[in-house]
Amino acid sequence: MRFHLRAITNEGRIESLDFQAVDEQSARQQAESRGYTVLQVQSRRSVSLLRQARFPVQLFSQELLVLLSAGLPLVDAIETLGEKGDFDLLSYGRDGAAGGSGEDADITNR
Repeated sequence: MRFHLRAITNEGRIESLDFQAVDEQSARQQAESRGYTVLQVQSRRSVSLLRQARFPVQLFSQELLVLLSAGLPLVDAIETLGEKGDFDLLSYGRDGAAGGSGEDADITNR
């Protein structure tokens, strides 16, 4: 799981850091082991678009808006767009980790 941290350096500067860790505590420990004083830790939802060509963000956004405006639930709309595109869509769900069920379930068009 990815984590974004705001921390203070030994010199007193505030920096933004990104760490890959099992949980929030592990991310905090990684930063502290490098001499940082951690102020804030936020988990990052992992969404990966695995593709060969450039992802058409504007077209995807327009089509997503149309589907949502038509009343389709978000997950169904994203899965529908993933099925029509020539890219692979993968979201690890609410917890940002592979696997899970309910809101933590992975969403993919594979």
